[in-house]
Amino acid sequence: MMEKNLPKGWTVGKIGDNEFCTLIMGQSPPGESYNDQKIGLPFYQGKSDFGLTNPKATVWCNKPTRIAEPNDILLCVRAPVGPTNIANEKCCIGRGLAIVRSTDKTDFDYLNYVLRKFEIDLAATGSGSVFDSVGKDELKAFKFPIPKDKKEQKRISKDIKEKLTTIDHIRLSAQKQKDAVESLQGALLREVFPYKEGDKLPEGWRREKLEKIFEEVKNQVQPYDEEFKTLPFIGLENVVSHSREYTDEEYNPPSSTCFRFDESNVLYGKLRPYLNKVYLPTTKGKSSMELLPLKPKNNYSREFLAAILQSNAVIGDTVKFSTGGRMPRADLKKLKNLKVAIPKDVSECNKLGLEIENKIRKFIKLRNQSSTQLKAIEALPAAILREVFDFAK
Repeated sequence: MMEKNLPKGWTVGKIGDNEFCTLIMGQSPPGESYNDQKIGLPFYQGKSDFGLTNPKATVWCNKPTRIAEPNDILLCVRAPVGPTNIANEKCCIGRGLAIVRSTDKTDFDYLNYVLRKFEIDLAATGSGSVFDSVGKDELKAFKFPIPKDKKEQKRISKDIKEKLTTIDHIRLSAQKQKDAVESLQGALLREVFPYKEGDKLPEGWRREKLEKIFEEVKNQVQPYDEEFKTLPFIGLENVVSHSREYTDEEYNPPSSTCFRFDESNVLYGKLRPYLNKVYLPTTKGKSSMELLPLKPKNNYSREFLAAILQSNAVIGDTVKFSTGGRMPRADLKKLKNLKVAIPKDVSECNKLGLEIENKIRKFIKLRNQSSTQLKAIEALPAAILREVFDFAK
């Protein structure tokens, strides 16, 4: 089918025919030859070593068995199959990679772009139920369209490169915009609650223990309770760090005891408190035992409580007083004893909390718009490559 659709002057190449490229499969060097002292050649094993364009060395090898030269295309042949990088120096490759080297009949950039376009097609040739992989024979048989005239190859690759360069500039600009929005959200609470212990407070502010602002909600629901089956579940995985957002992260609700919460509560992630997971539920539900329902008291609002819990001073002290090694947990007794700088008047506190909540909602909206824009931009390179090569289906 590919042959019938080719323009005049084009032909079909195969990775394994040696006319347009040379295929060299990777091989694992002796285990004792690996090192992190930069002795020997950089050693790459798969996608985890890839950068945006060129691989990044973390391991070296002093007894290389398969060597790539600068401007060789490194092709992943295992989990996942298809991604490429370009060797920017002499290096050693393991079994997770293959070398695709252009011949004198092939423009290097053209070959690189055609392999990037057919990454999905290459992955489809993989096999294996757990780790996708592709063998030498499958790779050798892989077909791609190519103009016979090398000048035409260069013209096409030059045109693609110019378009991709423009897209990359647009992508970097969009990424900076997204980063700026995220930094604004983080700066908001630092700006509102900048005071550390020992700092002189402005007029109208005071220090207050957190135990005066919230209390724990210890209501629990058991698997044998009828409502256990009907209450929606929120786990720690469903709360996005720093942003108070809910995500539909796949998570299997436990068949064990849960906390019961309602719309008046603030859900606080006590596991690894540096993750800064705070959520304001809008319905009744049940939560994991690592996501504590807290309730404001003394007329403080839950928006203000959420802001205090997410302030740098509280996060820093909570992390400092956490218990446990690999999986630290907030110590609620010590958390309640922390003193925070807040306005003296409760109504001012609540006004401040509502202002922060409204700004966070706006930041989330802006960030989501930036993310959508960035995804659309990141899809453009594939669209350009399809435009060039899709006639050859």
